[in-house]
Amino acid sequence: MENKILMIEKLLNEKDIKLTSRRRAVLEVFLNQKDHVRVEDIYDLLKHTGIGFATVYRTVELLTKANIINEIMIDKVNYYELRAFSEKCMHIHFKCKKCKRVFDCNDPKLGVDIIKLRNYTEELYGVHVDKLTFVMQGVCNECKDKEE
Repeated sequence: MENKILMIEKLLNEKDIKLTSRRRAVLEVFLNQKDHVRVEDIYDLLKHTGIGFATVYRTVELLTKANIINEIMIDKVNYYELRAFSEKCMHIHFKCKKCKRVFDCNDPKLGVDIIKLRNYTEELYGVHVDKLTFVMQGVCNECKDKEE
């Protein structure tokens, strides 16, 4: 994890952004999370350190603008995921309507299909697609098992 932090710090330095201890703490949350997080989730994980909600919010905003993390809005709620070091080029997000968890669907075939859809759209409409966000909503396996 330390190597990733050093690499992100270098990226931030190139944009004249200093990696303070508070920013580092927020970044470590992203490096340790598998699922997508809200600012409130990050704050809940870090409030024992004395970090304030406003600091977490400003740090997430800064990291988003610096292209270190991605913002995904689902049902008017902002979720965030680490963009730097992501091994998932194109992927689909799934949100469980029961537990509200958001996670990635990373199957390579899905990625290929998304790229085909992007390419087809660019060709058909003569546009350049910079960003794609796919969100499926339903019930995750854990919640589905609880219903049965």
